[in-house]
Amino acid sequence: MTPAPFFLRLKNKLKHLGDEKVYTFAVANLCVNEKFHLFYDVDSFMEMHHSDGMMYFTTKHGVQIVGVDCLKINEVYRQFLNFKELYKGDYFWSVPLWLRCSVKFNEKGVVSFAPFPCCRHHYEWFINHFRNKKIYQTWD
Repeated sequence: MTPAPFFLRLKNKLKHLGDEKVYTFAVANLCVNEKFHLFYDVDSFMEMHHSDGMMYFTTKHGVQIVGVDCLKINEVYRQFLNFKELYKGDYFWSVPLWLRCSVKFNEKGVVSFAPFPCCRHHYEWFINHFRNKKIYQTWD
């Protein structure tokens, strides 16, 4: 039985107890015709099993995974659960999913670099393809 989302959020907050929040920009995995891309975030540098149809972006603490294909929401959810089983993390399911695309910063400046793609052309696709962006608070 999996814990309720409230307890997962509480666990994440306790993990960062006393840590300063920072700001960053994220993109949504919205596609066209009510379809979505898979987004997943792994907060460690464990051995990744690279899959076809996925792009990988390294971060200060781990790897962000982006599905290239535009899929129905139930297919994206199934992929998300598979990654959740393979790679434990504090990334939560939501519709839409949001994934960081910029540096993390606070009033003193940059505290963490932007996700870096395995291939440079992936970053251009990533930024240009996902037009829905928002700023949000997180931890470094």
